[in-house]
Amino acid sequence: MKGLYIESSQTASGGALLSFDPTSLLSGIVVYFHNSENDSLHFNMIGNSLCARFNHFDHNHYLNASPGFRQQVLQHDTTLGKNNLFIQGLGGVRVRIRLPFLKTFGKSGKIAINYATLTIKNAETDTTLQPPVKLSLVIVDFGRKCGFPRR
Repeated sequence: MKGLYIESSQTASGGALLSFDPTSLLSGIVVYFHNSENDSLHFNMIGNSLCARFNHFDHNHYLNASPGFRQQVLQHDTTLGKNNLFIQGLGGVRVRIRLPFLKTFGKSGKIAINYATLTIKNAETDTTLQPPVKLSLVIVDFGRKCGFPRR
């Protein structure tokens, strides 16, 4: 047996995402089957860090997405990002936040930033979506973009 293909079905409501860690010692799959002699057999699929894994998430080309989402993300209208940003996990939408005013910081002399906050929250008009459990913020070559010397 070369592996498993697991696919979800569309639901009207009550759907969920499944998380399965094949590298964990607590995880495993047992496949039960029978042969032509009606013998009941099973096969233990044991996973580890050397096993190949592949995930594919299809977002249905965002056919059911809001008009604002389609205009901002699919039609690349970045001006809409000044008011609302759309993010989505599972290989969906990523956001690049640009702070162009950072280029002028330090031009008039040395500065120190003691505290900075980036607050991200759900739109007040949307009460059906829960905020994400975890977000990652990554700097994309910050020093070069802002004219800071590399260390």
